[in-house]
Amino acid sequence: MFGGALNTLLRTLGIPSRQLTTFNSAHESAGPQGYTHVIKRYYDSTGKMVQQDGSVWNFHSWNDAWMKRSDLSGGDGWSAVDSTPQEKSQDVFQMGPASVQKVHDKVDSAQYDNPFVISEVAAEIHNYQVACSGGSCHITKDLGVDEETAGALILTQAPNTDAASDITNQYKTLPSSHFLRGLPGGQAATAPFRERALMRRINKVRANGGFAAMLSSDDVRMGRDVQVSVQFIAQASSGDQRIDFLLRSTVTDYTSAPLFDFENVTDTVFLNASNGYTTTWNFNVTNYWFLKQVPAYLMLTLYAENQESSQALAESITVAIAPPILVVVTPDPVSTNQTYPVILSFQNPLPIMLTNCMLDMEAPTMGLSQTAKYPTVDPFGAFTWEGVFTTTAEQGTQSIIASFTCDQIPDMDGYADVTVTGVLGMPPAPRHTAPLPLAFGHREVEPVVTPSTIILA
Repeated sequence: MFGGALNTLLRTLGIPSRQLTTFNSAHESAGPQGYTHVIKRYYDSTGKMVQQDGSVWNFHSWNDAWMKRSDLSGGDGWSAVDSTPQEKSQDVFQMGPASVQKVHDKVDSAQYDNPFVISEVAAEIHNYQVACSGGSCHITKDLGVDEETAGALILTQAPNTDAASDITNQYKTLPSSHFLRGLPGGQAATAPFRERALMRRINKVRANGGFAAMLSSDDVRMGRDVQVSVQFIAQASSGDQRIDFLLRSTVTDYTSAPLFDFENVTDTVFLNASNGYTTTWNFNVTNYWFLKQVPAYLMLTLYAENQESSQALAESITVAIAPPILVVVTPDPVSTNQTYPVILSFQNPLPIMLTNCMLDMEAPTMGLSQTAKYPTVDPFGAFTWEGVFTTTAEQGTQSIIASFTCDQIPDMDGYADVTVTGVLGMPPAPRHTAPLPLAFGHREVEPVVTPSTIILA
């Protein structure tokens, strides 16, 4: 909301601007030596995070403004500004204008909060195991470095369309395996990010031996289980490796601050040239009793240790659980100056009753503005609302927007784009709206993970 308002203000002043969203936005507070571009996470022997220096937010949005930078050689072009800055700069909550080119080049000396933005999009996450006693903790093991998570995906709206445009490579240098990720409807595939992450792990094992592991999952909507896959990577020449591991799931807020533990899984695997290992679990979250806020976030943390070599590692990913969608059905295309039906339907994905529900439907250019109260929706129950809209003489694509909120599930949305033409012909066919894409840069599909164990020759 604030980023959209700032975008409007900048464009009203004649300044080219764009709003963007960074998924997995790191937030580091400057220490005595300035910014280190490192987020530190500390785990106990059960894989529970006991402390983190800095944080990684599920997403954060800011703006780029196109500027001539007479103060900064080579800094012309996009500069990042933030209407909701997360840290103080010069004792004031402000951020920017930080040259995007200088962020890409990791120029810490550039003014106006460049080091902070570099951390947002490119910080490393260092993981450690600690032992705590008497109120103090000390590091017992290095659990590895995560170079992929921060700034994994940076999106803005493509010009003259609702599709998303991947601008990650404008903010940071990416391996050659990364390519622009664009799917119809503004949805973005996650495969290239996983491809990069997997290649980093393979290269580390080739260089250093031992083993590596990778977690995979997809964001889901309420009513679907979270499917998580664990994939191990080992050298064929390293012989049998016994790996004890624990997979912990923790409900967090969108800043990754832990709220409470949800479910844990433990297992032991043996890796060798002929018997690699991969496994998949479904975390059954269909009752969603813990979701006091929507969207909710489930941090999945893998702690794994080689019992022979004592090599240990930690891996974390965050799965977003989004609200269910509203289905909007309209005719399409339609003619000018005519009245047509619109139908909205909703299926409660929870085994609990929804209470104090409110429906809002709007189509400002077509005379539709409707509010309706629904006292309850039964467990796994459904409801249907039917109304009408009337087109005007205005032609082109117009939108019908719906929202539905209940005490248990707020902020559910649906929409339908309607093409209005000047031709009055045969009655148009009803059209089912496509689901809104998940708001976290992932695909709107059933989670399907088909990993294979990798044993390097």
